[in-house]
Amino acid sequence: MIHDFSKEKQLEIFKMCKSKDIFYTENKNGVFINLSELTLIQLKELHQYVLYINEQEEEIGYVTSGTQAPSLGHPIGLGYVPKEMAKIGNKLLIKAGRKNIEATIVKPPFYKV
Repeated sequence: MIHDFSKEKQLEIFKMCKSKDIFYTENKNGVFINLSELTLIQLKELHQYVLYINEQEEEIGYVTSGTQAPSLGHPIGLGYVPKEMAKIGNKLLIKAGRKNIEATIVKPPFYKV
């Protein structure tokens, strides 16, 4: 299933595995992860991420503005999504150039009090 994803999405999955110190091998044919060596928690996280990617394949809205928020330590943005997707806590993937950025819908205002 993962081999059917775009190179960009495969790279995101690889980064996730690498950040969790999951053992992998690499050769001229690509990167290989022995799934039998993963813990149940790691398998579940990987599975959830793959499902998340599949859900995000469809374009559902657009970003109207975005910027870095120094007081929060991460980017913020505004955009439009369908009402049924606009629930506080929902996670979305936002295309920013060639990168996908994970975003969470939060209740405004964004600043810390």
